[in-house]
Amino acid sequence: MNDSGFDIIIAGAGISGLLLADGLSKRFKVLVIEEKIDIKDDKFWVTTEDCLKGNERFLECIDNKFDQMLFSDAYGKSYEIKGKYILWNTLKLQNILKNNIILNGGVFALGEKFCGYNNESNYITVFSNDKRYNARLLIDCMGYKSPLILSEDIIKIRGYYLIYGAKIKLKRNITPICLSNYILSKSPCFFEVFPTSQKEAYAVLLKPVRGFNSPRDLSKDFSFFIKKSIYSKYFNSEINNIIKGIVPVGTVKKKALNRILFFGESAQNNPSATGTCLTHLFRNYNDFIHFIEQSFDKNTFSARELSKVPEIMNDFSRKLQMIMFEELLDSNSKRFSSYIGYLPKISDETINTFLFGNIYLKDVVSIKKIKKIYKLKDFHVINILLKLLT
Repeated sequence: MNDSGFDIIIAGAGISGLLLADGLSKRFKVLVIEEKIDIKDDKFWVTTEDCLKGNERFLECIDNKFDQMLFSDAYGKSYEIKGKYILWNTLKLQNILKNNIILNGGVFALGEKFCGYNNESNYITVFSNDKRYNARLLIDCMGYKSPLILSEDIIKIRGYYLIYGAKIKLKRNITPICLSNYILSKSPCFFEVFPTSQKEAYAVLLKPVRGFNSPRDLSKDFSFFIKKSIYSKYFNSEINNIIKGIVPVGTVKKKALNRILFFGESAQNNPSATGTCLTHLFRNYNDFIHFIEQSFDKNTFSARELSKVPEIMNDFSRKLQMIMFEELLDSNSKRFSSYIGYLPKISDETINTFLFGNIYLKDVVSIKKIKKIYKLKDFHVINILLKLLT
């Protein structure tokens, strides 16, 4: 396969890379490079039900459905939001996409690591292990693991969510938990729990940090949550199938390079709950594919032209997500509790839009709302609004 010519090379065979390869391989000669030997993603994905529109072919990949999710604090306060949510069977979704790509004539290079590139006048050469592949376009779907993200100054990273969890058997039914701070702390961790249809649940601990060196051992906090907290009555104490991850939080500085596009976590930098990224991908991948088809039709692959790619998240949503990350990073248990107390004053529709969609200034701020907040003297929320308006 050395020096073979392709139309498109996709680096990364996660859900984002597979979605693009599935659509693009119907028209183009596509190569997917993946460092792992097996395409097996241990992430779990939660979306809103509206993501099924236009994606009905993936109905069989639905694992579970929920009508509510819980926010709770370390003082026993909680708030339940309503909505239509879907937990996906990630492995089944990956297998369907992989099989479609192969049927379309797409090629996989598994066990190969994308490590560099060279731009020529009419094509790009991609280096992978000891091989070289030529293509007209490279799409980077590797997220924070991409060698380009920092080396090419694509993103300004402000911090990370460290993720530690497992898929655990349930003793009894549990309401899905979107975000919970159970352990009182000056620098709290947060928990997510999403039950599957098989009497199991994805239980994950999230820790916002500025750098990789976390001040706490996440495995110990996770073990306490599963085995000794008030939630222990729901879980089997045996912890297997560990889930680990790092979600970067930052701002996109460059949307594209010459003959290189970015798609997925690195392209949107969504620092909200771990499972929500798929909502943005489902809603936007067809627009992304259409843009690529137009680029081939016009033969326009400069960074300037490729930077016109459709947005996955609007600027206001990114700013709001960034502010919330900073708030959680600098927060303590008491401040987080004040946020839980504020949730009933916001519509469930707005909260769901914040978690899963693009939100606009008018959805959050109005003169009437600001006056009401000032009367309540909720200074943490006022601080967030002031940051949004500046």
